[in-house]
Amino acid sequence: TFAFHIKNHIADEFVESQPTEAYRKDFEQPAITDLNGVKVLLVEDSEDNQFYISQILKGKGAEVEVAVNGSEAVAKALKGVHDLVIMDLQMPIMDGYTATQLLRDNNYDRPIVALTAHAMSEVRDKCLEAGCTDFLTKPVDPRALLSTVARLSQHHPI
Repeated sequence: TFAFHIKNHIADEFVESQPTEAYRKDFEQPAITDLNGVKVLLVEDSEDNQFYISQILKGKGAEVEVAVNGSEAVAKALKGVHDLVIMDLQMPIMDGYTATQLLRDNNYDRPIVALTAHAMSEVRDKCLEAGCTDFLTKPVDPRALLSTVARLSQHHPI
């Protein structure tokens, strides 16, 4: 076993010098959203994605309930009190398209955010036609996730 550390002196000098306004805008992290009290139903069959997305949301104060397939999602959404649903599209038993359509057919009026590895416009259009409110792609960008949840749950940046 071995370890090594590579130090980039040019980058270190740049960071240590006073950054320009453009540098600050590009690299400083913007105010992160406070999601205290937001209840999210995360519909995702991958345990790794469940953990990752839950940690991002819980880290900002959201409460997260997980469903592992579309069938479970429909049951939990219809009896639960969630501010929004994050719906994976490709799952066993019932996919996200079908689950979303069933929720909308049962007058479920909360936001449903599609979550997929496919970023093509046809997939986005199909999501919106099924009744999704918005669309996020995998791998999940934490900033996009947080801003989408904040916007759709009416929580705003702190």
